[in-house]
Amino acid sequence: MVKYIVVIIIGIAMVLAFIALNHILTRDVTEETSASYKRTVEVETGAIVQPEMVKVTLGDSLYHKLECNWAGSSAKRMSLKNAIKKGFYPCPQCMGED
Repeated sequence: MVKYIVVIIIGIAMVLAFIALNHILTRDVTEETSASYKRTVEVETGAIVQPEMVKVTLGDSLYHKLECNWAGSSAKRMSLKNAIKKGFYPCPQCMGED
């Protein structure tokens, strides 16, 4: 009986941890997306360009081109620089093998 209670408690703890992590990651991606639309970047030549944007999916470790169908419907926009900084890797389908 105690074994079943421990399993249930561990399961509840895992669900709560997943919800908390999902909330933290969603907030970061949403803030990044909002800021990227408003911000431009000056490069050394003095030209002003928009940061390159990619799509990322929470719970996945890949970033995708904006038009990639492999990203899924829950994908969020993020700058390429921040996607790499946050540990995402290029999608082999849309970015090609590096």
